[in-house]
Amino acid sequence: MAGVGRVSNMSSSGVLITYPHDVIPGTPLELSIEWPTRLDGRIPLQLIVIGTVARCGLFSFAVGIERHYFRIAAKSALPTVQFMRQASHHG
Repeated sequence: MAGVGRVSNMSSSGVLITYPHDVIPGTPLELSIEWPTRLDGRIPLQLIVIGTVARCGLFSFAVGIERHYFRIAAKSALPTVQFMRQASHHG
């Protein structure tokens, strides 16, 4: 599973993504979110979120954040979130 959506809401514990397709609760995902503030005012950043789909609604889904980090991003014209399914965690 992979796609592109938009962040509707974000907190320290979760992210709500606007997305026009069905997503299954319990699906592990990695989100790549274009960050609106640039490092040193010039370097674009991405917030990488690893988590699991907690709930789904009409045209949206929520991901519970398990861990996150920032990385330097390529330039982007639109603030979007890209995501892909993660391999199952065993432990």
